[in-house]
Amino acid sequence: MNTLFLRVSFDSVTTISLPANIIELEEANVVVYKLLQDHPKTFFFTIKHQHLNTLLDLTNCAPYELWYFDKEKQFTGKSFSLQTGQAPFLIQTQARFIALVPYGIKYAGHLNQNIQPGKRSFTLSETFLPETELHAADIARWTLSFFDLTDEELIETLNQETQKKGWVGARAYYNSCLKNEIRNRSFNSDILFDFDVDGRIVAFSIGKKVALVKDTLNFLE
Repeated sequence: MNTLFLRVSFDSVTTISLPANIIELEEANVVVYKLLQDHPKTFFFTIKHQHLNTLLDLTNCAPYELWYFDKEKQFTGKSFSLQTGQAPFLIQTQARFIALVPYGIKYAGHLNQNIQPGKRSFTLSETFLPETELHAADIARWTLSFFDLTDEELIETLNQETQKKGWVGARAYYNSCLKNEIRNRSFNSDILFDFDVDGRIVAFSIGKKVALVKDTLNFLE
């Protein structure tokens, strides 16, 4: 399983980017729950089998959006798996590329450049920012590395940051990537953030160690 940035254009104006586990499917039936670690993840399936249909079993999975692309990599439609119980839930599709995106996840949006009007397609890459942007390669590397961590590993990474006293410019970008991944996890991380009246984050606290208790972060004494 490889991890890359999935970059998707649904129109000729913007491209959205998010990390994804890239998986080649040799079988026509996929039990998505078996692919998960301890939190919902973005998956991008490349269909390698020769059957007409792929059957996705989303039983016991958190809510997902599904984005479909044909063999020419063109976007053909979207559907949703919003059930949260244990009742069986399956989706069958003829798409040759399928993105499973946790419902409500945050992703980066960028203005398209040199894209044909009406083109709605995807690319996979190791970065998502222009090379001229400050720390572009590092931001991509940090983002992908945080995406691959379990909840426990991500919290330990955060706790290690609380012990660091020095500050350089790159650390601000590093902590921004860390913050974004924490907010995309399913546990409650509100204790780390200050919000304005509209619910937008205005501050990110890394001064104290935390622990995950009953799916909620709490400061350690």
